Amino acid sequence: MTSMKVIIQSIILAHFFLFFVESECGPLNVGGAMLSWVDLKRRGVLEDIKTQGVDQFIALYYTYKGVHHSPFLCGDEIEYFVCDLGNGSQQRDRSSVEKKAKLVLRAPQLLKNLNADPLSRGFPLQDQGMTNQVCEKIGWHPEYASWMIESTPARPYNGTPMGLLKVEESMLLRRKIIKRNLNPWEQVFTLSVFPRMGCPDFTSPRISPDPEHSVFKSLYMPDEVVEAHPRFETATRSIMQRRNGKVEIEVPSAEGKGQGTGICMDATAFGMGAGCLQVTMQAPDMTQARYLYDMMAVLAPLMLAITAGSPIWKGELVGVDARWGVLEQAGDDRTAGERGQGGLEPGEQRVYKSRYSAVDCYIADSGWNREEFNNMPVPINQHAFQQLISAGIDKVLARHIAHLFVRDPLVVQEESLQAGRGADLWEAVQSTNWNSVRFKPPPPGEQNSANIGWRVELRTMELGISDKENAAITVFVALLAQALLHDPCDLYLPVSLLEDNLQRAQAPRAVETRRFHFRGLDNGGGETLELSLQDIFLGKDSQSAGLLHLVRRYLDKVMDPASEDARTTRAKLEGYLQLVEGKVCGSVPTTATWIREFMARHPQYRDEQPPRVTEEMCHDMLQACEDVQSGAHPGPAWQQVEASLAHGPRLQVQVHAASGLPPSVSPRCPEASFSTPLHHRAPLSPPPPLSVSHCELANMDCRRPPPLPPAQQLGVLSCHVHGHVLGGHVHGHVLNAHVLGGHEQVFAHGHVTQRASQPEKLLCSCTRAVLQRSLALPLPSPLPKLPLLYPQSLPSSLRPSRNSRALS
Repeated sequence: MTSMKVIIQSIILAHFFLFFVESECGPLNVGGAMLSWVDLKRRGVLEDIKTQGVDQFIALYYTYKGVHHSPFLCGDEIEYFVCDLGNGSQQRDRSSVEKKAKLVLRAPQLLKNLNADPLSRGFPLQDQGMTNQVCEKIGWHPEYASWMIESTPARPYNGTPMGLLKVEESMLLRRKIIKRNLNPWEQVFTLSVFPRMGCPDFTSPRISPDPEHSVFKSLYMPDEVVEAHPRFETATRSIMQRRNGKVEIEVPSAEGKGQGTGICMDATAFGMGAGCLQVTMQAPDMTQARYLYDMMAVLAPLMLAITAGSPIWKGELVGVDARWGVLEQAGDDRTAGERGQGGLEPGEQRVYKSRYSAVDCYIADSGWNREEFNNMPVPINQHAFQQLISAGIDKVLARHIAHLFVRDPLVVQEESLQAGRGADLWEAVQSTNWNSVRFKPPPPGEQNSANIGWRVELRTMELGISDKENAAITVFVALLAQALLHDPCDLYLPVSLLEDNLQRAQAPRAVETRRFHFRGLDNGGGETLELSLQDIFLGKDSQSAGLLHLVRRYLDKVMDPASEDARTTRAKLEGYLQLVEGKVCGSVPTTATWIREFMARHPQYRDEQPPRVTEEMCHDMLQACEDVQSGAHPGPAWQQVEASLAHGPRLQVQVHAASGLPPSVSPRCPEASFSTPLHHRAPLSPPPPLSVSHCELANMDCRRPPPLPPAQQLGVLSCHVHGHVLGGHVHGHVLNAHVLGGHEQVFAHGHVTQRASQPEKLLCSCTRAVLQRSLALPLPSPLPKLPLLYPQSLPSSLRPSRNSRALS
């Protein structure tokens, strides 16, 4: 009896957070028959459902329109997959196990075990490194595929700087709980796509597709891969019924790899079976939530680019790095006429995009949201639009809601057809419009005892290998949202450029090779530019700020520098921001880039003609991911960055009083070694003050440091340099910088210039570097190349080779 009570309590907590975040295919109510699109069409209730759904939205609008001052809350959703890496063997000796990796199809049983696990319910915390004496509860939810587990914190995080430190703790705990419920030969991963999904024999137990007799008719996916909850199967059948056939998915082949024009897939499971990281944020009120929605729509493609992690589909490296294009095709239920590939049937209209797509219009009722920015065709349900206008909803928001109701419901619970029941019919349409950002009203009053407010969900991010990386992205998004709400900025772009940005974000190595449309933080509504992610996040030049500066400026305003707790919290948050900074600079590779480089080094890949990802290659890559997450292996370069951020990112500097540093350096330290956080790439007006915090050089008194030979070289850990250091306040110094990544570095007076395709772009994103006094050092001509130095802990096998093959 006690066990049953525990499970019920876990389900209640999970449902609380589901109201905060909601499911991919709508609320996961358990009781009642699920009606598909064909069922609803036969009953003649499709239009009635839409009318009632709009009425339910109107009721929510007026119930919560006057709610103000809701606290900023946020929550994350992570979709894991479970793999058999031991071929069903209890032996963990890697040399004695055949190297195969298969997706494990037992999510329903795992969910029962996870919800019953004592660690999921909160417990006295014994583990080192956690900030709370009692752990936060965890929510576990079914997801589309039977290899997937969705997890959330059972309650949202508060948005305070200290509250956001719980994000990584929660993610670490969730992984720990899953692992203790797995078999010895199984592992759990945070990767968006299993590399051999859809290949022969990719599941455990082995189930072969049966296109002739199965429900979904797929050549590659058996029906059993869809999770047992009837909502997922019903939604899949509805997509096929409405478009009158299977989905058609094509991904371009990598240039020079494989045969033909692309890789073909034919099942919704290819898209819905890909995992992701989503962040939901509660705004103070509806007006601010609408503004936040628009800003997240602008940022969604950028976040996709820096988290890209899907370069392999159906066992082959492809010409994209992200999953979004597959999702658009996998969820496309449009008829031939709506797609523009046939005549329109009565009641149809041209619908230009899949129901899984980027947003089509902005929704803020603001002077910044100019009509010229809404330059994409936005088909609407005219009846719904008139309903909304007649109810007093403004035209901007009415257009958005009426655009959602162009889509038919895919799955409706029979009990929801009873008039006036909650907001189920609104959610039946809203939750199956899978856009890059989602605007979420509060749930109806009887389901809102927790006073959930107006929310915005950012939905484009892909998963990183480690919990630290996923936590860094979550924390950054939450801090940036608060910074934008605290000091609103006009980032509006024409919506057509958001679509273009989303396409650019999926390109291989988009961080390094693509520029993105952006208007910047300081241009006062000026022209739209095409900027690199470095420019966007770190500022285009010495007079402009970037998104990371916006976040750091917000933290400066809300945190008390005199508080020891605040300083400790700020150092940890700075570690996350530095990881994001490394990503936009390219010194911290995206997951997709790391996967491509791993495969390039695998001997079996070179032996494969045409090159494909074999079972052994897939196994080895996943094992490497597990070793990276567990700390058994130093992993890619970003693991070194993570290690250096254990106490927050610091720039270690030795200065001389005559070197021209600003007067804020303590006069009591005429010659000092000090560390300071890295704030931004170039001086802003006014520049942030520098101050001596503590000495980090061994056996050195900060007042009387021993003299250093002027040309002495000092080691550097993971420094990616494009220009002036510390906002340009180190003129007259020499930086001996060495980069993990094979870049050639040179001496330069006052700054270091990277030999790259665009050396004029100046930026420094060091996690640990040393500057030395060398005003008298004559600069040789020509400037000599510096040898690359690596931390002793970095294995030679992982040191980048100038001749290493890169996959594109």
